Amino acid sequence: ATNYQLNYREGGRAEVGYQFTSYSEHGDYNIKYWDRGKKDFEWQEDLYAPFFYRRQIHSAYLMFTDKFGPLSVEAGVRADHTIDRMDIVVEKVDRSRYIKRTELYPSAHLSYDAGNKNFITAGYSYRTNRPGIWQLEPYITYEDYYTKMTGNPDIDPEYIHSAEVGYRRAIAEKHSLALTAFYRHRTDVRERVRVAYEPGVTLDSLINAGNDRSWGVELSARIKAARAWDITLNGSLFDYKFTADYEGCSDARNTSYTLAMINNFTLGSTTRLQVDANVVGPTVLSQGREDAYYYFDVALRQQLFNKRLTASLVMHDVLRTARYNNYRIS
Repeated sequence: ATNYQLNYREGGRAEVGYQFTSYSEHGDYNIKYWDRGKKDFEWQEDLYAPFFYRRQIHSAYLMFTDKFGPLSVEAGVRADHTIDRMDIVVEKVDRSRYIKRTELYPSAHLSYDAGNKNFITAGYSYRTNRPGIWQLEPYITYEDYYTKMTGNPDIDPEYIHSAEVGYRRAIAEKHSLALTAFYRHRTDVRERVRVAYEPGVTLDSLINAGNDRSWGVELSARIKAARAWDITLNGSLFDYKFTADYEGCSDARNTSYTLAMINNFTLGSTTRLQVDANVVGPTVLSQGREDAYYYFDVALRQQLFNKRLTASLVMHDVLRTARYNNYRIS
């Protein structure tokens, strides 16, 4: 990676840069299934698949940062040239792919200082979410004894338009409050769809299921509850709509929410404790729905050797309350 910055005036800066990333993997795939009659594992010779995969991304970007009185501006654009190569033959069928894409991703963010510790913000960005190698590989494997799954070498990336407008206020230097309205639109939404495959076993296939959009509001507050106790409260309420483009999926819509309480405790000069409580509202899927659930996380951070070394211990879902119950209709 390389970049160049130019301070063309007081408060104004331009930056141009380039980055190259490459990932490759070479190996072979084989699997053995449980033979119920023999009560033993048996290698599946027809599923032996040597493969080679490489992804290369050339990225160039241009970004401007400037200030005009109380108005601060950040705007830029990134150009990506992506090359995906996969050489693989599965069950005597050539599933190799060589895909090139060149795309532009603009973004812009504004912040207005209204005085008296009041700020108004607005932003827009266009981004992508590319599939990983494990989502491109076309052979079938087991997720568990009752669920087979397969990738899709022809899956397209997701593209995301995001826009938001917000208000933030600092209160007494120790507290703050922020309210944000947001809108997000995704195209080529990537999801797994489930179908009956053989007696007692289903198959999950990766597809571009359709498009979705969500809009709503988010409220965030930071509170200094005590000298050694900081609290961050986050809550969002949003409307979600999914439009299906694939047979086997259906249009869906719901109103949902998320809640989070993050507690940070200072236990001496070198010890920090964080306790989080999270609630995730119900959501709809391309083939059904998922129930709401809640969970708690705990993290402990300790600095050692005169703060030169940091050790962290993180425990997720410590009370084992997270339940990922989903219901699918196909």
